[in-house]
Amino acid sequence: MLFISSLLLWSCNGSGKTILYREAPAPPQEDTAAQPPSDIDTASEDSAETIEPEEEPAFELGTAWSGTRRVSFESCTDELREDGTKITGAPETEVLQLLCTNCTEFYALSISPDRICYDQVPVATQLYRGIILHNETEMTIYGFSSEESGFSIYRLADAVRDADRWRYAYDSTFQSYVYSVEGTIEFF
Repeated sequence: MLFISSLLLWSCNGSGKTILYREAPAPPQEDTAAQPPSDIDTASEDSAETIEPEEEPAFELGTAWSGTRRVSFESCTDELREDGTKITGAPETEVLQLLCTNCTEFYALSISPDRICYDQVPVATQLYRGIILHNETEMTIYGFSSEESGFSIYRLADAVRDADRWRYAYDSTFQSYVYSVEGTIEFF
């Protein structure tokens, strides 16, 4: 029986960016039972050259977040601006990582304006987001709410990559009013 698979590897480089690597698929094998286990070095002692697989970056997110959210209530539609930076090594990162163990990226965002819909709807102006990058075209965005006892986590939306932007949408409520959101994010 022939199995071909690919493996995705995550790596952090000195620039603070997370890079997604894709390992090349294994070559087809005729009889897998006759093959030695992969952890045994079958190269002879006379072999002068060791061939290492080349890893090429397939995709990376940047350290800056720039986005918009178009918020639509029944009686109004407004746009929010989001600007943020990737956080690493900050005390918040450890707490957020405990809440979202599969998140690979965390961003601290500043949101403006602080009120929308004729100044009737207040907006949180400082937020944290966590990202689970599934592949180079799909990710899940998590939000974190600050509470007296720390942070709580919620799944915000799934996003898909469209050229250089990520697009997402979700529905929610403010008090008893339903609203919908269409958002975009660019990473630099």
